[in-house]
Amino acid sequence: MSLRSIALAHKVPHSTLHRLLNGGISISEFNASKRHLTPAENRVLLNFTEDQAKRGFPLSHQKLKDRANAILRLRKGPLFTVGISWVSRWLETHSKAVSVYWSRGLDRARANGLNPVAVGWYFDTLEKLDCLGIPPENRYAADETGIMLGQAQKTLVIGPARQKVQHKQQDAEREIVTAMETVCADGTYLPCTIIFKGKNLLKKWGKENACEASIGVAPNGYMDSELALLWLEDFNAKTKAKNNLPRVLIVDGHASHTSLAFLDRAAELNIHVVSYPPHTTHAMQGLDVVIFASLKRHWQAVRDQRERETGLAVRKEDFILLYTAARTATLTPEIIKKAFQKTGAYPVDRSVITEAQMAPSTDESLQTNFPADLSSPVKAI
Repeated sequence: MSLRSIALAHKVPHSTLHRLLNGGISISEFNASKRHLTPAENRVLLNFTEDQAKRGFPLSHQKLKDRANAILRLRKGPLFTVGISWVSRWLETHSKAVSVYWSRGLDRARANGLNPVAVGWYFDTLEKLDCLGIPPENRYAADETGIMLGQAQKTLVIGPARQKVQHKQQDAEREIVTAMETVCADGTYLPCTIIFKGKNLLKKWGKENACEASIGVAPNGYMDSELALLWLEDFNAKTKAKNNLPRVLIVDGHASHTSLAFLDRAAELNIHVVSYPPHTTHAMQGLDVVIFASLKRHWQAVRDQRERETGLAVRKEDFILLYTAARTATLTPEIIKKAFQKTGAYPVDRSVITEAQMAPSTDESLQTNFPADLSSPVKAI
């Protein structure tokens, strides 16, 4: 069979087949010869790029270029550098494997905190508590959120055309008020605790206390160890009459919630205190994940409406009345149950924390940072 008939049978140009038979190379081989990276080097760079992205450290264009130069300088000398367009061409060549995204920040401590060891211990503890037969109406989660009296959130507003920014008047009062919310896995919630900044509690701050909030003061407006103990007694008083079974209380690992005095008193009250692993509340705290964003949107709405209607700034004595409206609109049975379900707190489900979420922490371990187990019924994670 002639060379021409073979080329026709395989739908290959006669000139291409002739060139290859005479020792020539294919177009793809010719293009590969012009590339700086060898196939092995290219695979190293591609693996590195994918791995860094999974760990929460995606490469920028400059970092990708720097990494390529570092690989190539081992073979081509310390002064070698790829061209201006090399990154764009490399990304186009590997578009099926990697893509370009706008990055989204992930705090390094949080990325490292959400690791398999810590997450595993947390869910191990919840599963052990399941064995005690504690019903959903005895399972609680509590967390604090800061509400700024005079700080309106960023919103879409209407203004004149051809203007980059539309400014919105807002009260200059930027003081933080802390709200401690406690929700239950059965879809209910307890009266909140409000902590104002100050040295003395003024009676007028609680004059319109429609939600029956407990009220305290602290020099910085945040809960401290002393207030946490008072809060624990308040929590016990509001929940002990439900039934005679133990209660589960999930809190963050703040020092005020995990002091020995707090944990010892909880043990005396038959309360199992479970703490989220450090730096994981962005994924595991149901109030943070599901509820607080909605709560602050409702707060913004009632706050702004009050200021429009009265022309006056919100004061401390106005806060509880307005906050009651915001929390009542937010804390529905559906959203509370979703907060527990989405974070695997109840029903207990460790699969809600995915391997992808934990990938940034695979080179970290918090194993040595955890205290020894405390005596039952209290355990710190």
